[in-house]
Amino acid sequence: MTETNAILEDIGLTKAEAKVYLALLELGSSTTGNIVDRSGASSSKMYEILEKLIQKGLVSYVIKSGTKHFEASPPTRIVEYLKDKEKRIIEQAQNIKKILPELELKQKLSEYKSEAKIYRGMKGLETAFYESLKLLNNKKEDHMLVIGIPKRGDIVNQFFVRFARDRAKKGFLMKALFNEEARNDLQAQPENLPNSEVRFTPEITPAAINIFKNRVIIFPEAKAEPLLIVIDNKEIADSFRVQFERWWNTETTVAKGMDALKKVIFTVMDDAAKGLTEYHVFGATFGSERGLDQQYVNFFRKIHTERARRGIPAKLLFSNEVRKIVEKNKRELYDEKNAEVRFLQAGLEFPIEIFTSKDKTFLTIQEKEPTIITIDNKKITDSFRRLFSVMWKEGGR
Repeated sequence: MTETNAILEDIGLTKAEAKVYLALLELGSSTTGNIVDRSGASSSKMYEILEKLIQKGLVSYVIKSGTKHFEASPPTRIVEYLKDKEKRIIEQAQNIKKILPELELKQKLSEYKSEAKIYRGMKGLETAFYESLKLLNNKKEDHMLVIGIPKRGDIVNQFFVRFARDRAKKGFLMKALFNEEARNDLQAQPENLPNSEVRFTPEITPAAINIFKNRVIIFPEAKAEPLLIVIDNKEIADSFRVQFERWWNTETTVAKGMDALKKVIFTVMDDAAKGLTEYHVFGATFGSERGLDQQYVNFFRKIHTERARRGIPAKLLFSNEVRKIVEKNKRELYDEKNAEVRFLQAGLEFPIEIFTSKDKTFLTIQEKEPTIITIDNKKITDSFRRLFSVMWKEGGR
């Protein structure tokens, strides 16, 4: 085999196709008899070989005196053939990605083949959930548990709003852990969650795990139509139930990014507007101790503008290390009309900015990317409120 033949075979031609193409390059326009003689390919398969080369765009033909004469396309056409092939591979890869979740789930669930069913589309979604709801029969003991509800599209959101209403009418409680990214979804709004206990987690889960007694519904985050796997297996349901309880009872979660910080502060403001808590900040700062971090300046300017617009008073206990910077830029940073400002005493610097809201404490670390640690514990939150009260009285103006 010559190097040329090897390269042609490497790009996808068969051994016979490579021989015929090279023979045609040497022969020019030719009938099948001459091609057979020059290439050494099988005469009985010649037309089949030529047809495949024609489909690849590497051979064409003309009819002269009733006989087909075949010609090799210019060698530059090989590059075009490779581009077409690459495009087709990309399309195939995209198609595979669409069905990949289904294929992976089928593999994982193979050992429970007799116990698992797959549902597709909105009709399948409705069937899976309403049939599972029928399994609950004891209003005091039978709860619907959900781990990791991701952000959903509008149609799916509307379905779960309706399903939540119907579930609540039957008297069954839902305890659900939503992904933080789904907080603004229609399905996650308090008014759409009757008879429900809800918490949010910064973890990103690829699928929601719904537990109805001994049944589990796995609902991946769908980009197109819904795809659900329903498993009837007590062992699996119990395993997920244990996982839910561990996750549900976790008091501390961690989130990162300006969006996460924004959600925390708006939670504090919303609760303050309802009279459930007060807008107090312990150890306030604006980024780096070496000076103002512009992203935090811009961020908190917008926050305090919105807070002032809502008429929410604030007590801001700043770190002493930023006193000069805050006093110099106070007009840009906060509205003195509805915000009291004091500073921690020198030597009592605190590296974390603390917000409290109802029974939660939010510890924020303002680095290049803010980190927010949420502690869901009433005793801890009350202790931080007492600490703020003491330090506020001792703080200097």
